[in-house]
Amino acid sequence: MIKKILIVILCLCPLVFAGCKAKDIKQDNATIRIGLMPDMVSIPYIIGENEKTFEKYGVNIQISVFKSAGDRDAALQAGALDAVSADILAAYFYKEGGLDLKITSATDILCMIVANPIVNVKSVDDLNQKTIGISYNTIMEYFVDAAINDVNDQKVSVPAIPVRIEMLKAGEIDAAALPEPLGTSAIIDGANKVITSSDIGVNLGVLLFKQDFINDNKSLIENFYLALDEVNENIDNEKFLEYEDELIEKLLFPKNVFGVMDIKNLNKTSLPEQEDLISAQIWLKEKGLIEKTFEYDDMVYHIDKSY
Repeated sequence: MIKKILIVILCLCPLVFAGCKAKDIKQDNATIRIGLMPDMVSIPYIIGENEKTFEKYGVNIQISVFKSAGDRDAALQAGALDAVSADILAAYFYKEGGLDLKITSATDILCMIVANPIVNVKSVDDLNQKTIGISYNTIMEYFVDAAINDVNDQKVSVPAIPVRIEMLKAGEIDAAALPEPLGTSAIIDGANKVITSSDIGVNLGVLLFKQDFINDNKSLIENFYLALDEVNENIDNEKFLEYEDELIEKLLFPKNVFGVMDIKNLNKTSLPEQEDLISAQIWLKEKGLIEKTFEYDDMVYHIDKSY
């Protein structure tokens, strides 16, 4: 009899421990409305929603993918979103403008400089006297300034990324700053890779939640991050290919990057380093884009990861 009881307990243990990590969600509405951009950061949300990973942790995510940051921010200001995927500069623009959001994690926004093969640029040193297509006062310019010293005279304003890519192909600019996966797509089409944001240790992306949503939904957000970490851990090249059609449809990814990009298991979520925020704030103030000064704890919310 004792032996039978022990067998039952051992069989039940995995079920008990599998469910013990998620915290009980007290509120009736367990929905998070998230505004995303068509970039690499959004991949886990598309896959996690399809595989019901968020649902497993009691979280319902409603995804909206925006083609421009302006559209995303308009939806945020209209009260249609609880959280947004954005860049580190946007976090300061929100704060300066009176929107009360907090950074809850860094994200893997990756940017790169690619060059037209005709100009024979393969390193940062080769970019001397070469023109670089960017969009002024954006994360692209911030990245280029971090990657190259005394680059101001070489910058060419090309705000629309599709136009920037076409100008690069036509030789109207020597190089261009592009987000992934468009950088890899340009390389596949013949451009030379020069440098990436990860090469120089510049972290560019963040996820932010509204402060009032945080106040009312702490357990929900903690469960959301449990789910997101699980999705990140399970993403690989095979899964990237499995969702090719949906990623092309929803995130507008170019088809030529599938089977080429190396999508490794993503890191567990964490807050950006204090140095990342300080560097971004200094750059913004030097350019006169913000006036106020914000401390690290003004900008971030520390997720309880004691679970």
